Amino acid sequence: MLDGLVYGGMVGLGFATAENYIYYIDALQNRGWYALFELFILRGIVFGLSHAMYSGIVGAGFGMARHTLDTRKRISYIIGGLITAYCIHVYTILAVNHLD
Repeated sequence: MLDGLVYGGMVGLGFATAENYIYYIDALQNRGWYALFELFILRGIVFGLSHAMYSGIVGAGFGMARHTLDTRKRISYIIGGLITAYCIHVYTILAVNHLD
């Protein structure tokens, strides 16, 4: 399970880096330095590790599934990890949109 958590977290960190880069460039080009700074505080610091957490949860589900022989449990661990990460992600998006 720990391997899935760590590898999933690393994937999420890479994704967040790429996604944030796109958002930062867009903010700087279209809205200026203040918007870039504001976006960096929100996406880079406040919610900076959120994608690593979501992917880590999914990875933990896969890791737990890897260590059981029961097919139903395997499927439930994977689906449980996906649903948990999805729900937390939706909650975070709603919270961020509420801040705007």
